[in-house]
Amino acid sequence: MIDFYDVKVISAITIRPWLWRSAWNFVPNNWWKWPPSIRPPAKYIAFRMITAYGDPNYRPNINELLRILHWCRKFNQISKKDKPFIDLM
Repeated sequence: MIDFYDVKVISAITIRPWLWRSAWNFVPNNWWKWPPSIRPPAKYIAFRMITAYGDPNYRPNINELLRILHWCRKFNQISKKDKPFIDLM
C-alpha cells in the first residue's frame, strides 16, 4: 500500500531524472508481483534502518534520501572510472 511518505519519495525522485538509476537499484527484483508498492521488503528496510540509524522504525526525511541517492550516483561514477588496468600480456 502506498502512503503519503511513498508519494513524497517518488515525487522527489521523479523530478530528478539524474537520480533514477540510483533509485532503481533499491527496487527489489520482481517488484511487479507486489503492486502497487515498489518499496523493498519490510525486513530489508528494518535491517537497513537498524544499521544506519539504530532504529528499525526510523523513516529518513526526503533530503536524507536524496543525499544517499546522490552519493550512490557519485560512487558508481567514480568506481567505473577507477577500474584497475590489468595487463595480461
